[in-house]
Amino acid sequence: MFSIVPEAIMDYLNIYRRIDNINNMFYNCKNLTRLPPITKQYSVLDQMCHSSLNLEVVEYIDLSKARSVSAMLGNKYAKSNKLTNVTLDNMGMADVLREIDFSGVPNITKESLWDCIYTRSFDRASSGYDPMNIILDAASKALMTTEEVSMVEAKGYVIS
Repeated sequence: MFSIVPEAIMDYLNIYRRIDNINNMFYNCKNLTRLPPITKQYSVLDQMCHSSLNLEVVEYIDLSKARSVSAMLGNKYAKSNKLTNVTLDNMGMADVLREIDFSGVPNITKESLWDCIYTRSFDRASSGYDPMNIILDAASKALMTTEEVSMVEAKGYVIS
């Protein structure tokens, strides 16, 4: 079994134009420890890494077109306890996206979380979009100051 997705598979995912849905693509990949960059913009990423319990790093996913990311990194029922580093770009850019769940990533670093939900996230508020819900577990919420939560909310997100 592979601990890193083979390069040929990643090349296929990043180049092949007809695929728009990678729902369950790496679901339950118990030996997967590192997910290389996914540079192509997909619309549906539901449960993409759900139950990949040994996953430690998600190098890069562009969420520019993502309209559905339900349990993409797991959820409170299937946690990725080893996952600490995640890079998501353009989170919230699709106006139909209403929620992203980080509750399955209880050990995400503060830097990685901040990078995803603030630094690299799309400014929904300035674009006139409805607010988007960001679900965090208690440990992740505790990483953020009141001021940081306010900054995220000013971009059009609600921390829950």
